[in-house]
Amino acid sequence: MTAVRAAENRSNSFDLTFEGRSPEDLTELAMRIALFGEPNPLGGMSFLARADNHLPGLGGLGLSEDSF
Repeated sequence: MTAVRAAENRSNSFDLTFEGRSPEDLTELAMRIALFGEPNPLGGMSFLARADNHLPGLGGLGLSEDSF
């Protein structure tokens, strides 16, 4: 069984940690998965590190690279 833990932070909301990964770690992992196509190592809990990559859709708009 994997450990999922919620810890109260200063803003009275909850931060989720999973297998020792902080919210910042999970965000970084989600970005690496979405932007670079890295595999998601979280298995059944992969939804904890999930983000959509909207960059491919911008390619057809004819924007300059500076816009990205």
